[in-house]
Amino acid sequence: MDEPQEDRSRINRTIYQLDSLYKMLSPQEFGRVMQQVLACSFEAAGFHVIENAIGVPDFTATSPRIDGESHTISVEVKTTDKSRIVLTQRDLDGILNPGQTGVLAVLVFPAMNPGWLLIQAESVSARSWELRHLAIKPQVDVGFDVNTMFQRITCVLEVRLVTGGPELEGWIKSQRHAFHAANAQPQ
Repeated sequence: MDEPQEDRSRINRTIYQLDSLYKMLSPQEFGRVMQQVLACSFEAAGFHVIENAIGVPDFTATSPRIDGESHTISVEVKTTDKSRIVLTQRDLDGILNPGQTGVLAVLVFPAMNPGWLLIQAESVSARSWELRHLAIKPQVDVGFDVNTMFQRITCVLEVRLVTGGPELEGWIKSQRHAFHAANAQPQ
């Protein structure tokens, strides 16, 4: 199978999985699961992720050390089935931290190619935003293809897990644990 067919197959599987999840979960639960899968994507790429219990930012992701340096990204995640999201000042305050890169991560779904916009926090303000306007905002390069990683992880969700609940949550946590263990530096 050539690369474009493989890409389309992965994208089609992602659409199927996201549709299934969306139908089975409440909008809030769907958003929380997508946040966890996005965090899992960062971990799969070698980042160390810390979720924030108070929710702003939703999580921070610290890159692996390269030449003795790493960087931390503060991520606020938004999902919607509408054409708009609401960004509050509290959301912005949580991702505008000195020494960190602030990212507003917005899931574009439903779409023919679902994926994440990773928007520079400094380029947005607290207000209601149309997704089409966010799509033209400056994007943050996090050092890996977030959307391909997100689609790969979403595609392997087992069908029995799309009903949500504890089994789905457990699967995501086991994936994150496996990525964390694989990326751990030997002492």
